This record gives sequence, structure tokens and C-alpha cells, in this order.
Amino acid sequence: MAVTQEDVARKAGVSRQLVSLVVRGDPRVSAERRRAVKQAMAELNYRPNAAARALAERRSNIVGVVLPAFSNPYFGNIVEALREPCHDRGLTPLVAFSQESPKIEAEAIDHFIQTGVAAVIVVAPIQAPESLRRVAEDIPLVVAAREPMGGYIDTITSANRTGAKIATQHALDVGYERVIYVGRTHPVDGSVSSRRELGYLDALAQAGRIDEALTVLTKEAVGQTLEEVFDEVGSTNCCFVVVNDMLAIEIVAELGLRGIQPGLEVGVIGYDNTYLAGLHGFQITSMDPNYAATAEAILEAVTERIHQPDLDGRHRTITPHLVKRASSRRHTWGTHAARRRTSQG
Repeated sequence: MAVTQEDVARKAGVSRQLVSLVVRGDPRVSAERRRAVKQAMAELNYRPNAAARALAERRSNIVGVVLPAFSNPYFGNIVEALREPCHDRGLTPLVAFSQESPKIEAEAIDHFIQTGVAAVIVVAPIQAPESLRRVAEDIPLVVAAREPMGGYIDTITSANRTGAKIATQHALDVGYERVIYVGRTHPVDGSVSSRRELGYLDALAQAGRIDEALTVLTKEAVGQTLEEVFDEVGSTNCCFVVVNDMLAIEIVAELGLRGIQPGLEVGVIGYDNTYLAGLHGFQITSMDPNYAATAEAILEAVTERIHQPDLDGRHRTITPHLVKRASSRRHTWGTHAARRRTSQG
């Protein structure tokens, strides 16, 4: 029976993908791991096939990009922002979607590795960090929208804690009586929601109002969430600091169904500053993560990782800024709310 790359991988104590890279002569593999694979190949008398040898002559300029979905405009903004820095470096991004499935995400990454891409960028990954750390031993891997993961993984994210603190401070400055943080439940370690919640708490603590903190984590049923919050705080004079624009839009829509005008009565502040936040029907105040700077940092990490694959992973944070819109303007709240209560009575 012919010796396979799986056999070589077991012998060398590495992954099959790494054996494939060594067979192709990929320069991204460290000298130490290359020696281990070569030794295992010699001991097992492994002979790569003609197709594998042909791949060794090719040097790819393709960068694989894996996204959870395209439904959230944040991911589209990231891809669009990557185009120019990729072009400047002679690279071409190729996009795959995981459909928010760890299995599909892993398959997409493996496919990119097997097709010989120069590097892989994963945005908001679904897989556990340990799985991605193993991948990073085989190919340059850069992760966006996650906190540090260790190993050889470079991570780039918005300064989430700082951004949420800025958003919360804005809500306090405008004068809302209560500020509530609304996030999504997320099973993946290193997701942004927990960091943004910390920023929210930082702002309340700095204002001496930490005893007013209220965090709501939701999967669905935003309408029910709003009712529970209004019942608990005993007022609609409040502002929601929301983990992202998509959830903020759901909240604005639910407020509209209740005849509540965002901003004048209930504040809503999102995160990501997607085009949806700026639409006339929403006008949501949002933290802009600085897509251009994020994309540039991602490609800097990719380039560095290609040339120096054995560097420890680095973490880069990009400073966001607040884009103010109507959803956090409450200058006439008292008059408007009183008028609404009178009409309802």
C-alpha cells in the first residue's frame, strides 16, 4: 500500500496540511518543521505524485478570506476595505462563507490551504481558538474581529472596550436617565460582545453610576426584551448601547411598532457604522471601527506572517470613533414624551 501524506503527518507529529505545504516547497514552513517532515518522508519512503510536484513550482498571490455570512453589512465593509491594500501588495482576495457553521468554516480553510493560497484571513471565526491555533501552524493565518488567540495567530480588532465606553459616555452626556447594554449571546471565546460590555461598565463606573448597570443578552425576541427592560427600569427615558448595528436596527424597528421615536424618547447606539445605520428610516448613532485602518492592519499582518511564519502571534487594535445621528438626540425628550403620554391617556 502506498504511503500517504496522512502517514507522513502521523510520523512527523504534524498536520496533513503541513506535509502538503512541504511537498509543494512552500517557503512559509519553518526550517524545523520542514526537517521533521522531510525525515518522516525519507523513513517511510514517501514519494509525492506529479501533481504535487507541479504545485511546488507555483507561488500563489491569492489570499483566502472566510466570513460567517454576508447578511451583516459589517462583513461586506471589511471585504471592500481589503481590496485596495491587497492590490497594493499584488494579492487577490478570494471569499468563502461559513454560514456560521464551525464545520463549514473548517472546510473552507482546508480548501484554501489545499489550493495553495498565500494566507488565510478569518473574520469573526466560529471555531474554537485551539482549532485555529492548529491551522496557524500550517499557513499564515490572520483573524479579524476577535481578541488575542495565542500561538501563531495574528489578531486585529476594534478597540471594543474603548469604543463601548465612548458610546456609553455619549448616552450619559446627552442625559438619558438609564443606559442599558444589549448584546448577543455568543458561544465563541474572544467574541467582541464581552469586551464591549466591559467598556459600558467602565463608563458607568467613571460616572459613579455603576449601581445602575443593566446588561441584557438576547438571541431573538427583541420585542420581549424591550418590554422586560422598560418594566425593570420603570421608564422609557433610557438609552440602549448595542453590540452591533444589526441588533440596533431590530431595536429601532421594535420601538417604531410601539410608536416610540428613537432619540427623542429612547436612545439607541450601535456599533460598526454600516450603511444601514445611516439610512433615513433608521439614523442610528454608531461607533465606526475604521474599516480602512483595519484592512491595512490585516494586510500588514498577512505580509509579515508570510515572510516570518514562526513569529508569535501579535494583536493589533484599531481606535474607533463615534458617528452621531438622530437615534441619540433627546433635546426635546421631555416635551415629546409628555405629549405622547397625554395622547395615550
